[in-house]
Amino acid sequence: MLYLVPWKILALESKTPSSKLTTKRTWWMMIFIMLGLMIWVDVGSRRGFLIPGDLVEVMNDELDIIRPFLPSPEIEQLDTSNIPKLGPQIPREVTKPIVDQMLGFWAESEAIYQRTFSVLDHAHSLVAKDKSFRYATLVELANEIIPRNIPRTEDGTHSYPALYALHRSLLRDGIGFRPQLRGATRTGGQYEISSKIEVKNIINVVEEVRKYQKAPATNFKFQKSSLLKWVKDCQGAVDESRKSRQLTTHGTIKTLAASEDNNNIRRKVAPSPYTEFIKSWAAFQTIDRNSTINAAGSALLRFMERYKNLQLDQSTAWTFLQEIGAHEVDDGVSIERTGTPGEYWVHVHAADPASRLEAKGEVADEIANRTETIYSPSEVHFLLPSDFVQDNLSLDTSRPSLTFSAKMNLNGDILETHISPRTILDVKFMTPQVVQEVISGGNSQSSKTSTTTTTVGLPIAPVSEKRNMLQSSQLSHEHKDDLRILHKIGDARLKQRVAKGGVSMNSAQMDVSVSPTGATIQLQKEQFNPGSRIDAVAPLMLIAAEVAAQWCHERGVPIPYRITARNVSKRDPLDFYKEVVIPSLDENGYPPASIAVQYFQLLGSILPSTIPGPHIAVGVEMMAKCTSPLRRYGDLLLHWQVQATLREEARLGHDLRGNTKEDFLPFSKVELDRIITHLDARERMIKQGNRNSIRHWLCHFLVRAWRFKEAALPPTFRFTVSQARSDSTWGTLDFFDAYARLVGSETRDIGDVKAGDLFEVELEDVNVYLRSITVKAIRRLT
Repeated sequence: MLYLVPWKILALESKTPSSKLTTKRTWWMMIFIMLGLMIWVDVGSRRGFLIPGDLVEVMNDELDIIRPFLPSPEIEQLDTSNIPKLGPQIPREVTKPIVDQMLGFWAESEAIYQRTFSVLDHAHSLVAKDKSFRYATLVELANEIIPRNIPRTEDGTHSYPALYALHRSLLRDGIGFRPQLRGATRTGGQYEISSKIEVKNIINVVEEVRKYQKAPATNFKFQKSSLLKWVKDCQGAVDESRKSRQLTTHGTIKTLAASEDNNNIRRKVAPSPYTEFIKSWAAFQTIDRNSTINAAGSALLRFMERYKNLQLDQSTAWTFLQEIGAHEVDDGVSIERTGTPGEYWVHVHAADPASRLEAKGEVADEIANRTETIYSPSEVHFLLPSDFVQDNLSLDTSRPSLTFSAKMNLNGDILETHISPRTILDVKFMTPQVVQEVISGGNSQSSKTSTTTTTVGLPIAPVSEKRNMLQSSQLSHEHKDDLRILHKIGDARLKQRVAKGGVSMNSAQMDVSVSPTGATIQLQKEQFNPGSRIDAVAPLMLIAAEVAAQWCHERGVPIPYRITARNVSKRDPLDFYKEVVIPSLDENGYPPASIAVQYFQLLGSILPSTIPGPHIAVGVEMMAKCTSPLRRYGDLLLHWQVQATLREEARLGHDLRGNTKEDFLPFSKVELDRIITHLDARERMIKQGNRNSIRHWLCHFLVRAWRFKEAALPPTFRFTVSQARSDSTWGTLDFFDAYARLVGSETRDIGDVKAGDLFEVELEDVNVYLRSITVKAIRRLT
């Protein structure tokens, strides 16, 4: 489809499907710029202002005049390996009407900027917090910044030219505002707004660097400046570090030997504005990569005279920072027999922080900003204070819970739903392995899995359980029967969901564990043999999600449902599921990875919505996450809404089925619509951050195992090409299930490579800061 966009271009978008779940999607756009040229651009995740919702579609009659010059509709199957930068050109007289539209848009946007630049250019001081960052959408920023004398559209919103004028102004200086480059851009995306104190420090340091560069070498004033004092301190710290930690070109330094005490050998550098600047530049990446401010960072590294053979970029700055030294339980299950044989109440008990926390206020705002607990390989960042959770909220005997209940039969049918606050009493803690042992009737240690563990550094000691975890021998016959019935019901419900489009993957699990100091990194890859794994918990959590959605929908309570929105321009996912996925399922119900990827691409992303809809990927008519309010703000939102509804039902003396009022709820639908816009964007950013963290530590592991021989690695690996382009080739290393770039070698040219090709490769380069892995082709396997 061709679009007129607020970026001076027309765009034709194409997605090239990748061959594995772990690969990334390439976005190609045929763009038509104001100069009258048609060019191909691989925009990847860097879409800037070009996001759905910000597009003004060209009408069909306008499109007809250039349709004969456009690529064929088979653009979805486009081979991106040989795309030239210049696309097919269109005669200027043909494109004049569309170019005039773009020029008109640009002129209108520029006129708005000229009228408001005195305000727009000082936007950061208007919307930034003093000492902490914040997030806001472009529309929210426009409502705070754009003067009221700028006309709005008929529906009261700001026009696209006005929004684009603001967007250009926000990014003009290269600091203060960072647009979201990937994730939920369909909801408008967000800008991360740096604190005033950080921006002020960046400006001050840039000024000091410029003064020093202009000053004569003999200037006595600068010989005693804070800048030179900091440089000398850093030089001493770097020199001391290199006595025991070797400098590398891989975005990191060699780890200390286990026998060395890091605190004893490290020379401390006092806190300094210049160190904070380096952190902003390299660690936080606050500064736009095209900004001239980057030169100040390079200058600081040059002043130190310790990185003469390295590029003075952010990767080296990250290395410099290293040289100077810069779990809760929130759900459980139970079963209750009814008077009817074969029917049971399945209860999913969730922790109940909503009964202790106010839905609105400063604390709630802080929780919203955190969005969810972040589990990185090296540490955990909790949504709620860990000690408070463990002492008051985590599920345990005599603790409050919000219980989601479904009356079900052994066929997996949900006959009735109920939600109620409860105090749980007889609590039994057990591991998933014990549950599997009870259900399978075998030894939990003999499950059919293959585990590969590789470690650099000293082995990580097993973490002792915080609770008394029961072994299967300690469970009564009744408890074991309950577990088997719960599994039978959950498995029956799972089969129903699979029949409606739900898909499960039998993929290997890669776990990266890091010791608190980062001295030890452990990679553990666990491959489940087909049919050997029993997951009794996940199906029950999905039942709770169905209960929550159905109960709230019946009462007209707005909550964050999770839906897969239908894209009418794509093939019907359910048709693809019936015709392609189902015939491909193996005896254990798993599709091949390549077919699963195609199916998920047809489904698109899962979105939060206050309007219920199907979640086809798991095969349910509606669902809402509800079992982890200690870890997810979205779940906590639902709990607040449910708690208010239960109080209203108690006050009125009857249930609220068919309700249309919202005055008793903490959040109206309008409020929740605004909240979930941020929620969706933040969840995706956190998910990407988690992936980046795992990738960071994987690269650390590879440098230590490969470069410093701290662990044995295979001499070569298998590499599957997923994306072959004219300028680069990408694919997946099977040993780590990690994305990597392929380069040729003296014995193997890769000019004729195509997606799906299999190579034997060896490591060529790893960069921890860039999180990049490069492999060299040795020989073709297919």
